[in-house]
Amino acid sequence: MKKAFKSLAIYLISTLTVKSISILTTPLFTRILSLNEYGILSIYQTWVNIFAVFIGLQLSGSIASARIHYKPNEFKSYIKSILGLSSITFIIIVVISFVLLEHLSIILLIENTLVPLILIQSFSVYISIFYLTYCIQNKKPKSHLIYSVSIASFSILLSIIMVMMLEENKYYGKIYGFMTVNILGLIYVYYELYYKIASGIRLKDWLFALPISIPLIIHLLSNLVIGQSNRIIITKYLGYEEAAIFSVAYMIGSFSLMVAEATNNVWSPWYLDNTKKNNTQLIRNVSKQYVIAITVIFGFIILMSREILAIMAPAIYSTGGSSVVIITVGIFFQYLYRFPLGYEVYTRNMKWIALATIISALLNYYLNIILVQDYHILGAAFSTLVSYIVLFLAHEIIARRIIKGYNIPFYTYLPSIITITLIATLSIYSQEYLFIRAIIFVTLLVSAVYIMMKSYYEIKPLLSR
Repeated sequence: MKKAFKSLAIYLISTLTVKSISILTTPLFTRILSLNEYGILSIYQTWVNIFAVFIGLQLSGSIASARIHYKPNEFKSYIKSILGLSSITFIIIVVISFVLLEHLSIILLIENTLVPLILIQSFSVYISIFYLTYCIQNKKPKSHLIYSVSIASFSILLSIIMVMMLEENKYYGKIYGFMTVNILGLIYVYYELYYKIASGIRLKDWLFALPISIPLIIHLLSNLVIGQSNRIIITKYLGYEEAAIFSVAYMIGSFSLMVAEATNNVWSPWYLDNTKKNNTQLIRNVSKQYVIAITVIFGFIILMSREILAIMAPAIYSTGGSSVVIITVGIFFQYLYRFPLGYEVYTRNMKWIALATIISALLNYYLNIILVQDYHILGAAFSTLVSYIVLFLAHEIIARRIIKGYNIPFYTYLPSIITITLIATLSIYSQEYLFIRAIIFVTLLVSAVYIMMKSYYEIKPLLSR
């Protein structure tokens, strides 16, 4: 267990450092870029995130399952095989995209010179995710830390230098800065996971990976529709400036998720291992503490959202205040659905995942079209909330009723759902009263510490077995 806490500390340092670099430099970019330039950059990044999902066939999503089901001596060969297939897919997509360049530019609502950059950067991002997933599943937190912090640090540094050098279209500076460093990271990953592994590419590895990765593509694309399509719809109906305000609001709402993702890097392999060992009671007790701890983080962001927004961006962005609260609640449900998703990954029963996210994404898309025109970015925030609630409930039904055997009871996170809902409501109605919101947070923190300390004594005998 000490090793798990040590790994957790390293992953937290890694994730918090990477996200902090992005967060601390956001006020710089929101001030040196015009609102229009920042809007263009946010749309560019939206398409990078979307292309990154399918440009490598999302084969990195099969790594966790492969580690459980493959023998250790075959696992490295598996990694090389799926990295090779990802490369082939990338080349095919690049060729098709260059043939359809003009059409893509119109569809993506972006100038055609940015389309090739989107392809290159999205594949580089995918390869980074591939390597970091490999580190997590191989329990190499130090390698994860060094790689992720290096990429983030040098990307930001080079971006700032290049932005300051440009007189106009400054957003190109940030694009080129990030892309250059990510390409260098890509070269390193290929050296470590392809060149240094002696075995050849095996067809059986592709056949193992594809039934897992293809549904994940649909799942993640649909998830991105929930998280990113609102910016595209806002751009279409309201313009780049409103898209920029919503992007900053969404980024603040995602702050709490960065801590959840860091802890998930430890939770995911731990959960898979203990599910395989049938340590059900231990999983239930630990998951209870895990959810409570994350609830405190989300509660803090919700209660302090107004102050965080004032720090992160100029006063012109202040209209996104209420949206931050609603978005954060939605992202809380995004965090919760990862619990049943982990069980679905363990059972390799992925066919229902795509259906759940498609339903949620379509709901999000149509809600955005209906609500954005009348309620602007607040409508987009509400669409995000409803869609993530539906996604969470869909995965609960899949894990409990369709696959069956899911080992985390619903009551594990029901108190946290009620708590976050109450905090969000109180936060919206006490926006002008920081003192009241601070008292609410202290009450939440003290209650959480008491419950977690009490639960610890339930877990301790199980850990000593």
